[in-house]
Amino acid sequence: MVIDEQMNEHSRFDLREPAEETIIWKYLDLAKYLALLKTRQLHLAPATEFWDKYEGDIARAQKKSLLEKYGQDQYESLVQSFDKLRERTYVSCWTENEFESDAMWRIYTGASYGVAIESTYGRLRALLPRANREQQRGLAQFCGSINYIDFKSEILEQDCYKLAYFFKRKSFEHEREGRVVVHDMRGDQAEGPRKIQLTQAQIDSLIVKVHLSPGAPSWFKDLVYEVNKDYGLDREPIPSALDEAPE
Repeated sequence: MVIDEQMNEHSRFDLREPAEETIIWKYLDLAKYLALLKTRQLHLAPATEFWDKYEGDIARAQKKSLLEKYGQDQYESLVQSFDKLRERTYVSCWTENEFESDAMWRIYTGASYGVAIESTYGRLRALLPRANREQQRGLAQFCGSINYIDFKSEILEQDCYKLAYFFKRKSFEHEREGRVVVHDMRGDQAEGPRKIQLTQAQIDSLIVKVHLSPGAPSWFKDLVYEVNKDYGLDREPIPSALDEAPE
């Protein structure tokens, strides 16, 4: 089982892909929102920088199964391949939800004010650039939902372990995460793809609505409105639904 060879065997993957119209959110502080509009770049975080040490890990039960199936030598080789893949994996995280998430506001904006971009899964997937022929071998891009499992007992049934980036521990279920995952195993690249370059038209398509964080004052709404206008985004900031008074 060689990871590089499996990267192009798309028929073997079994990603959980939501419907095109599934609503997704990206919660950002003001600095990151400004960076998105100014640079027109969708940031991809290296998997090695995630604080969750299980990111890209295949879990205890899976490792035990591999050891029994392949023996010690091949097992160690596989583990090295997984570690190599983690070093060349980049991720953009979103939240799948019909409504705002109080938990996500607290995690991503904390005590400061921020915004949440509302979009859809179909709009996000449409942004993934297609690799040219020179890039096709060793560069793979995927978009799908996270599955939450018990890492101590459950085993991934697929042979291709890049799927590990679409599985997380049940402790993270509150995130309701969907993500873009880019695997870059091109040996001639000094640094992997940490961003996806967008056009203004793609920004307009991606950002359906801009929601303000709970408790944001009127001056912050005016600020976000001016920022949107300055960068050619015709969106009126929407106050948080969490600020609505009981009827």
